[in-house]
Amino acid sequence: MYAFGETIWVGWASSNATSASWQAGYISPPAGTPATSGSGTMLANVAGDVAVQLNVSGAGGTGSCSRAFTVAAAPGPALKEIQFTKVASNAPGGASFHSHTQRLSVTGHGIFVAFNDTNLGGNVHRWSLRRSTNGGSTFQTLYSQTHDGSAPDIETDEDGYVYVFVNDAATKALSVHKFGASNGFTSPLNTWQYANAEASKFSAIYDRTRQRFYYLGFNDGPFLTIDRNGTLLSNVQLLQKGSQAHIQYPHFALDGTRLYAAWTTTPPGYITKPYLSIHFIYSDDGGASWRSPAGQSLNVPIVSDPTGPTEQIVPSKYLGSDVPWLSNFSISNGHAAFTYAIQRPPSGTNINQQYQLYRMSPFAQLVHRDGGFAGETLQIWSPGGAFFTKTAAGTLYVVGSDLTRSDGPGAAPIVVLKSTDNGRTWTDYAISSGKYFAFGLSGMRLLPSGSDIVGFFGEWRTSDPAANVNDVYFIKIPAE
Repeated sequence: MYAFGETIWVGWASSNATSASWQAGYISPPAGTPATSGSGTMLANVAGDVAVQLNVSGAGGTGSCSRAFTVAAAPGPALKEIQFTKVASNAPGGASFHSHTQRLSVTGHGIFVAFNDTNLGGNVHRWSLRRSTNGGSTFQTLYSQTHDGSAPDIETDEDGYVYVFVNDAATKALSVHKFGASNGFTSPLNTWQYANAEASKFSAIYDRTRQRFYYLGFNDGPFLTIDRNGTLLSNVQLLQKGSQAHIQYPHFALDGTRLYAAWTTTPPGYITKPYLSIHFIYSDDGGASWRSPAGQSLNVPIVSDPTGPTEQIVPSKYLGSDVPWLSNFSISNGHAAFTYAIQRPPSGTNINQQYQLYRMSPFAQLVHRDGGFAGETLQIWSPGGAFFTKTAAGTLYVVGSDLTRSDGPGAAPIVVLKSTDNGRTWTDYAISSGKYFAFGLSGMRLLPSGSDIVGFFGEWRTSDPAANVNDVYFIKIPAE
């Protein structure tokens, strides 16, 4: 095999030929008109299996000879380095559970992360809010509290306030803590509680245009709209279970003023595997009304499973026997990108990573990668979660693990892919030098202007989620 750009020497000889020429349509041959015998050099400037052919003619007729060879692909731009900062040690499995909502945010006051730092028995955890003021090199604990639930969500507004959404199964309430610079973010300036809104799987998002938050829990939980002062603007049941399944793992995304919601479902009686299907919808009026991706008006509560009116994106061949779980989705310039892992029975360790891209107007699937989501050499193969993040200019990144490069026990490098065409094509962007038991990879949906790509995850090293033996990491990659 020749390297791309390498000089290749070729020689040829013929008898009784009076003229020679190179065959068009092959790799560029040696320069000039060839003699009937001779040698020359050419440049390996076409990747793949290629050939050069010489045609000769003389009194006895015509003939040809050729040489085939393989040229390696052209090297892409140098991969970016990924900076890792250990935020905590001795944390439980699922400290950052999971990749369906934000666990970190960047403001003018620093980088903020929120996660469960200690398991105190059962599902009772201590969660903490931590901040870095030196670009992610170190983090300091600002505030911590005990709750019965999964990791908090963290959102920020345009004035630099930090809002932490915390659920507690003991009280059945959602609490929203508002932190600010006036006291160094060391304790909440306000705390608001919303009864009967608790959910261990939930998502929240801040709508800067309308200056409000949206919140949705699993298991047919309430869809809340809350303003920056904690006022509950609306409380409706957005989704309801169908005959086949009910909602798990809600997700939100914004594309301009259009709000999107997506979710995974699981059959009745389950709160974990087997997952069944993946759906999404959108709203143009801040959640007051909803439509299917194809534009059909929907009445709430919307049946959330395949018997309902919403589009279902999992290929039919995987429904019923496999386990699809939506890692993350993003909407950029009217294009909806999804990645999810399908875990194949019986062990659930045979992972089939999917990537799907939809154009919203007119609604159509543009891309479906079945069995891998890759750039040139790197790929997202990530049952422990992955996340999309985008810049204001529209560059889209996806961050996840690549288990095809695992060392066996499950540790794998973190990889980043990049798209500059709204998710139609992807290129290699970054890979970590080390390998990690990454679980619950989370990032910002929209990066602030000038920000690096930032992410956050906890490791899950043992089968016991309560074991406080895991490390928690912040990651940073230069954005373009």
